[in-house]
Amino acid sequence: MPTTRTNREILADIIDIALQLRPGSDKRQIARTINSIGDGTPVTPAELNSILYERTDRFRYISDAPRLWFTIPTQRSKPTKRKQRRDVELCGPPARTWQTDALKAWRKNDRRGIVEAVTGTGKTRVAILAAHKMLESGGRVTVVVPTLDLLDQWHKAIEKALPGQRIGRLGGGSVASLDECDILITTVQSGHQNRIGSDKHRALLIADEVHRYGAEKFAAALQPEFERRLGLTATLERLDEGVDEYLKPYFGKVVFRCGFERAFADEVLSPFRVALVPVPLRAHERVAYDRADERVSKTRKSLIKDFGCDPYNFGEFMRDVSVLAAGPRDEARETARAYLSAFTTRKKTVAEAESKFEALHKLAPLLAASSGSLVFAETVAGAQRSAEVLDDQGVPTTSFSSEDDRETRRALLAEFHAGTLKALAAPRVLDEGIDVPNADVGVIVAASRSRRQMIQRMGRVLRKADGKQRATFVVLYVEDSMEDPEISTDETFLDAITGFADDITRLDVNDPVTLARWIRG
Repeated sequence: MPTTRTNREILADIIDIALQLRPGSDKRQIARTINSIGDGTPVTPAELNSILYERTDRFRYISDAPRLWFTIPTQRSKPTKRKQRRDVELCGPPARTWQTDALKAWRKNDRRGIVEAVTGTGKTRVAILAAHKMLESGGRVTVVVPTLDLLDQWHKAIEKALPGQRIGRLGGGSVASLDECDILITTVQSGHQNRIGSDKHRALLIADEVHRYGAEKFAAALQPEFERRLGLTATLERLDEGVDEYLKPYFGKVVFRCGFERAFADEVLSPFRVALVPVPLRAHERVAYDRADERVSKTRKSLIKDFGCDPYNFGEFMRDVSVLAAGPRDEARETARAYLSAFTTRKKTVAEAESKFEALHKLAPLLAASSGSLVFAETVAGAQRSAEVLDDQGVPTTSFSSEDDRETRRALLAEFHAGTLKALAAPRVLDEGIDVPNADVGVIVAASRSRRQMIQRMGRVLRKADGKQRATFVVLYVEDSMEDPEISTDETFLDAITGFADDITRLDVNDPVTLARWIRG
């Protein structure tokens, strides 16, 4: 269906008619009604979302999953009375150049849009600067985060940057509303079950890790009454249609990107070096790997040839496969699931290869000399094994995972910050959101599952800090495998690291002289 302004007005009228015929319909019911009374041109969920969320003067909803929509009776509304400007103290560093450019782009887009910036560049500061302006104009602010850890982190950051403001929390046992505070911080789990905006106050919605909210349940937290909307993410990508179906209709486009090229040009991130460390598989590991690899290759060809999966872009290919795997029971679903099963087996085999832990044993002096090190594993078992290897070598290390309760994780981060712990070994819990201090060495025991994950891992280590001259990445990979950069980087995203490094070395950890010289830098 055309998307010009004229046709959008026509579609809004048609939605109005459909809801007058069947008030309280969800979006799928609205689509069925429109398609039954229309001219035969089907309307898509993305088109519906775009109109329903934009035209808050015409449509409202109740409930959350699914949202039930109604028309708003036409009436002559009184103009919104703007509140007097007020003085709001802002603390912290001045805006970086890219942050100023991002805010200009956001304001130019009617203060709606998504800012995409690599981890470590200061996305939170962009949001705080936007919040400051909203508060000065007499408005209020709601911040949506995906986890309780991030709720705590945002609370501390806002308290420090905007002192004197009333900060409320929703989630983790706390209950507050935007009517009783200046800034409300909520988890998305609480946000989609409660009203987080206000009829009494103009408000800005800030959505941290916005890519997480592209599913029907969490998208319910993206409520229509917010006048201004700002999404933050390192990379706006998902393995489903959630970006187009939920996020772009609500926030609009990506208004600004700060990638590695811009970040290093602005000297926002620390310079770094990379060591690529090849390791072999044991005989039994090689047998398991080759069997899984053969199955991956066979099913991949079928998925491309017979079922139309993208043959060029690995991210798009995996998105296509995920859709097929969740589909109706047929040959396409079975082929997709066979591919994913073999892919997982192959990945687990290289992620937990015995020779990787032997290499980590030899790298212990590097971690011991660091300001702090992060070891990225694929599984909890891999993280625990890594921690044991380093601890045995006199490098105080512990595993850190989502299986630990919040108090334990908080205590471990405090020990890491104090230097009592020299290293943290973790699966994906360190990849997103958590602000890890003092790390200047990152060891990747298992290759990344996505470009976003690799970008987030880099940001954990490349974030600038006092006294940090240069960061170091060590990438352990199995030779002649899907991890080997000489074969392909499509499935490991190593180019996200190697493309911006000051120095790239292929390091033989079995050569003690060369290893010692490289560690000394």
